[in-house]
Amino acid sequence: MYYGDKREAKVRIMGKLVEAGWKVYGYSPDQSDFMTDYYHPASWSGIATKNGYVLLIDVSHLSDSGREIRKYNYNNKQAVSNARIEKLTAMMNDEASTENEKASCATLIEKELEKAKVEPSYTVEEIYPTFSHANPRGTTWHIEKDGQIIAKGKGVFSTNTYDWENKEVSSEKQKEIKINAFVERIENVMKKSDALQPVVVKVEKKVIKPVLKEEQIILKDDILSFSYHGHYWMVTDIYTNSKGQNCVVYELLGSEKRGYQRLNGMSVKRYYQPMERLVKGIEEDKVKVYTLQEVTEYQEKTVFKKTARKQTVSNAPAIETTEEVAVKEEEQTEATAEVQTSDNNTVIVKLNEELNGIEIYFSDVPSVEIRDQLKANGFRWSRKGFWYAKQSEKTLSIANSLSGSETTPEATEAINEPVVYPEVDINDLDQYTISDDLQNRLHSASMFQVDYKRDCRVTFESIQNEALEVLSLTNNNRIQYNIKKYLQSFKKRYYEMYLKLLNHRANNPSWAVTGRGGINVRRYNKKQEQYANMLNKSAELMNDFEQRLNKFKDEIGREEQRAFEADLSSVTSILEGTAEFTTETKQLDYMGLKQKVRTYNYNGFTIAKTWGCYRVFKNGKEIDTNLKTTSKLDDAKRFVLYLNHKENTKSL
Repeated sequence: MYYGDKREAKVRIMGKLVEAGWKVYGYSPDQSDFMTDYYHPASWSGIATKNGYVLLIDVSHLSDSGREIRKYNYNNKQAVSNARIEKLTAMMNDEASTENEKASCATLIEKELEKAKVEPSYTVEEIYPTFSHANPRGTTWHIEKDGQIIAKGKGVFSTNTYDWENKEVSSEKQKEIKINAFVERIENVMKKSDALQPVVVKVEKKVIKPVLKEEQIILKDDILSFSYHGHYWMVTDIYTNSKGQNCVVYELLGSEKRGYQRLNGMSVKRYYQPMERLVKGIEEDKVKVYTLQEVTEYQEKTVFKKTARKQTVSNAPAIETTEEVAVKEEEQTEATAEVQTSDNNTVIVKLNEELNGIEIYFSDVPSVEIRDQLKANGFRWSRKGFWYAKQSEKTLSIANSLSGSETTPEATEAINEPVVYPEVDINDLDQYTISDDLQNRLHSASMFQVDYKRDCRVTFESIQNEALEVLSLTNNNRIQYNIKKYLQSFKKRYYEMYLKLLNHRANNPSWAVTGRGGINVRRYNKKQEQYANMLNKSAELMNDFEQRLNKFKDEIGREEQRAFEADLSSVTSILEGTAEFTTETKQLDYMGLKQKVRTYNYNGFTIAKTWGCYRVFKNGKEIDTNLKTTSKLDDAKRFVLYLNHKENTKSL
């Protein structure tokens, strides 16, 4: 984006922030004078404060943190002590001088005064707030308080963009809507942050540090420290020279910031000393021997946690009596129900009377069937870790059936009822076609005749066939419904982009058709760029479609694996313990390699551990078992019992 558009976006946002009660810093109004060809648009540093919070927009450094805006008094006779300062002062006070020239003169005068050891007098007009972070990588704004980032995000510069094809809403109105939404987003962050309070916690951090050895004996890879300088040295070698002396080779070690790592390169300092001299230094307490060890350190860090009650910045929480607190705890207990299901999954149901909502907490991930029932009955998943919905007869019934609570007489076994998914008609390819009028306009705008109706039909038939291929892989109603629902949504979005592309091509014919005479090159290049952007978005849509289908395939594979494991568990739970495996040492020919291994045999099946994991054979051929290198012998036996049961079932 053009830097001027970014500057304009920040100034527009600043105006809305001022209306919302923010105090802004570093704002410079528009000083342009087109009569003198002087261009100086409005700008803003991107710093604002409100209720102790600091908002930073497009701030990439900390130079403005706590900065003072000073106004120097250069009329002091003591300051004007030489001809250079006098000339600079005259230029700075000249009305014809620009703002940049005046600022440069002030800087030069200050340097001259520093040389003369004369401190100029000044008054502080404004002090910027202190902040500890620039915008994190990948973001364009963040809010911090007491040195801790409360919230961050993007979307600053998109407020100065608009949809040029939207003829119903003007560009200025579109920008205003985006700016209002952005400022509302900031205000919502502030409201949610009102319930936060700073808490100092100790954070555990493991670091590598030199630790003094109990026995001051020099060995290889030890660390030496000398009293006459503060560096650490690593012992890299101990050898015997030609005179029979033991010598020690040590190199300069990196600092704590580098994690005490060895330095590489030809310029690394390396020294040789006799062991006898170093031992003498140890005895005189001039040399100390360390070892590098992992040490646990604890650092204090300020984090923000939610308070027990909701509060606002402007209104402090009222002091409650002991009786009131007891009543609130009792009410909370009555609105909460907890039960443990058969699969050791604890279910907690809470009634949020303030929002007229109901919340369901699971200690473990619920089964797919339960999740389907929750979704089908209006529950949604919250990132805070629970399922929620508005209170109604149906949602309360579902919650009661899960928790076993009897808070309402309408509690039923609704959760055990099968989910009924609505039918989705995907045989609607006749809706995705090109009109004759658009076809004729495209032919008039191009030198080549293309059957766009056929191209559209082939494109959407290909999309439909890919989805049908994935549908054929599963009989799960939930997955089939999700695939069909996504397919219809994608066809609609892709058709809109497809029509937009063709209309753009029809409305902007190539210069090869219109001729070069009178062509507006700037407009032509702009339209070409817009067309290229549409092509990229169309390609991105198709890539997203392929990725989504692959996710559905992975989900089908996981469902099949879960179904297989459930079937395996149900079969082997009955047969396990009743079957007897015989052991025998056999010569096994596997992958062209003959070896003697211990085998476990049952009804023609053979289990042997070879090539790193247990494998199952029958009639000399390996059976695909999906056993891993971490699988145990009991896993292989259960699989054999499962296969034997399936064979017996088929024979019946």
